Amino acid sequence: LCTMRLFLFFLCATLICFLPENAQAQYWRTLTNPLYRAHAKINENQIVIAEKILNKRQYTADTLNPIYWHSRTRIAEAKLQLDTALFNARKSVLAVQMLQNNTELYSEFLRLYIIDAYYLNLYYRKLLYQKYDSQRSLTSTIANNKLLGYYLQESQIIAAQLPLSNINRRITLPLITENLNALNDSIVFNRVIQSRNTQKTWDYLQELGTNSDQLNQLPAHLKSFYLQARDSFYIWTYEKVLQKHTEQDFLDFIKTYPSAPQSAHALAQADELAFAQCRNSHSAPDYTQYLEKYPYGKYRKQAKMLLRYLTVVPVPFARADGKYVFVDSLNMRPWIDSAYDFAYPFCLKYHTQWNTNAATLISGCALVMKKDDFDRNQWFYIEKDGTPFNDKRYDEIRQISPKHAVVSISNHFGLIDLHGRELLPPIFERIFFDTLNEIGTVYNGEFWALFNKYGKRISPFEYKEIASPGDESDLPVAFPKFQDNRILVRKENDLLVLDFEGNKHFLGTFTHITPFTNHLALATLPDNRQLLIDTSGKAKSDTFTRLNILVPGRYYSAETANKKGRFGVLSVENERTALMQIRSDIPVEMAWYWNNTHFLSKTNGEWQIYNSQDSMVFKSKIGEIKTHAQTLFVQTTKKNPKIRNSPWVKKWYNPYSHSFSQATAQEIGVLQEERIVLYENNKAQLFHVNETPLPVFHEAKNVAEVSDIREIYRMNRNQLLVAKTDTSQTLIDLNGKMLFEFSPNEIEEFGREYFIQYQEKGQFLIDKYQHQILGPFQEINEEGFQGYYLINDGKKWVWIDARKRRFGESE
Repeated sequence: LCTMRLFLFFLCATLICFLPENAQAQYWRTLTNPLYRAHAKINENQIVIAEKILNKRQYTADTLNPIYWHSRTRIAEAKLQLDTALFNARKSVLAVQMLQNNTELYSEFLRLYIIDAYYLNLYYRKLLYQKYDSQRSLTSTIANNKLLGYYLQESQIIAAQLPLSNINRRITLPLITENLNALNDSIVFNRVIQSRNTQKTWDYLQELGTNSDQLNQLPAHLKSFYLQARDSFYIWTYEKVLQKHTEQDFLDFIKTYPSAPQSAHALAQADELAFAQCRNSHSAPDYTQYLEKYPYGKYRKQAKMLLRYLTVVPVPFARADGKYVFVDSLNMRPWIDSAYDFAYPFCLKYHTQWNTNAATLISGCALVMKKDDFDRNQWFYIEKDGTPFNDKRYDEIRQISPKHAVVSISNHFGLIDLHGRELLPPIFERIFFDTLNEIGTVYNGEFWALFNKYGKRISPFEYKEIASPGDESDLPVAFPKFQDNRILVRKENDLLVLDFEGNKHFLGTFTHITPFTNHLALATLPDNRQLLIDTSGKAKSDTFTRLNILVPGRYYSAETANKKGRFGVLSVENERTALMQIRSDIPVEMAWYWNNTHFLSKTNGEWQIYNSQDSMVFKSKIGEIKTHAQTLFVQTTKKNPKIRNSPWVKKWYNPYSHSFSQATAQEIGVLQEERIVLYENNKAQLFHVNETPLPVFHEAKNVAEVSDIREIYRMNRNQLLVAKTDTSQTLIDLNGKMLFEFSPNEIEEFGREYFIQYQEKGQFLIDKYQHQILGPFQEINEEGFQGYYLINDGKKWVWIDARKRRFGESE
């Protein structure tokens, strides 16, 4: 037996010798070092064996080794004994702190276990947070205070032996203590809020502080709690006021809590109740008292109007059968017996705006519509008592100015004034009317004639053609702007010019003349040469092979026979015409540059840019330059000229630096007020034309820039732009400041100051601050009426006034 044992021992020793060096070292440490053996057993998840090894070493000097307590910690953690694990983890941290005082022993410790003081501190920290996460209470301050006592005790123990720089003493325990205190503050705050008791909330606010100095000393979370509690106190107090809903209660609330955010609403409610009382009494003394009490009240204008007129204001009311009747706007009682297929509100004297629907043309009257026996729309005006204003009925009435409206019957047109008088009967096939100069022309199916603002014909029907600027010449009704007291007409084969009194001015044998601008027109001779003429037909320039209008009455592109350059620019200033110094081998192009005109020419392969003072501000033989959107000069070039397959990009001419921009883009969009948009890699960025980037930002949220914008484009309003991402959009000003946050809901312009926002519930009318004016609704009519909105609720059109009162029966 002894021989067998010796043989086995010799065999094992031989095998160990053939193991790798690190494996041999680990084997001998396991064989000779019980602490390492226990540590290894824990790593092998043999907890019971490891614990037996450690129990045998509990009365030895091994307890001074940090690995002993760390192993105890891991065993306790495996047994789910959190408090024991924490005790042992603290002991391991204290032991390693002492061990660090002996450099040799600490180095040996690191070599054996590959565990350092930082690791043991983090392990202790993990357990401290584990206890915090598992034992803190979201509802009981008592439980949290007990837990707080434990951490304070831990702090005192480690403070005696660990330096202040230790992570647990410096960060972990103070942070946990702070979190527990904040958690208790949250529990107290939630109890107060959940009670919805105004007295308890007031007491809570008094405990936190009664003046700004005390409040400024509070921690950030208590400041937040104070603000929330204060706002809740105001809300609950104001709810009681709303329940009482009396004018005096609203006024008392304002007096007691003047800084409450509800004070403005309380004043509005008191204002509304006071005005409602006036409305109910509908007497002059009550309106006078209201104006004295609320000199800046919301309804002061209405009160003044009612005090002045003291009459009922009828409004159209949509019945369930689709018909419209007029009711008293105050009490919804029927006012006019007649029913109409559609009706607009009455035009009162305070209605200063006019709309193309002609509803505000005749003061004191309402525009209504009834269908005739052939189901044709018949529009006419009625007096306040329902009596027709006159016997006229029209298929359509279209207001074109504050004083005039075009009327039609069976596709023949006429003109009426603001008194309903027919200046022109609706018998003409076409009407052109200049609303600014109040001069017009009519077509009887064969010839044109002129008429003045009184509807009087000031020329016979003898003209075959009227020269109208733009694309209006083919329309049945158009509103051209005749300038310089001249209207161009054609009689037989001759061109004539008439003044606004219908007097004829013969202009010679020109084959074509453009409308006059700045007292000049471009005329074409029979040999196709062209020149500029004045309103008397006199030549105001040399003749040219060809003239093209760049800016009517100001700049013209001229084709000349000059050997130095075939093309030039003809400038008009103070009624004097002259060729500018610009010469070009190709037609000269012009860019507006937002009313700072520049010209582009090319001579002998060299591009040249001139300003409006006829000074060359740029020249280059490199790249291809073109006019972009008639506003900018853009140069197309390679992004990196040194790379053969480099992508092509665009630069714009900067009128401030007299050079092309350093910034490049795949595409450039032109906006108003010297703003452009650069599109690069499916992203859009706003720039000033002087190359200053204008990041899109939200001032209230101090957001420096929104980076994922895909598109920026102009609106009909000069100072606003639309910025879009892939999923949302917002409105920005010309400096990039967002009016409100990005929203997935589509936004459209409505009128002069509002917008329509499409949401899941329907459409909403909002202002530029995203305040909801009206909604939801299915559709809103663009042709509104001052003080009223016409919306579609899905089945019929219903009028709603500015106070959101709905004038229609519900289904």
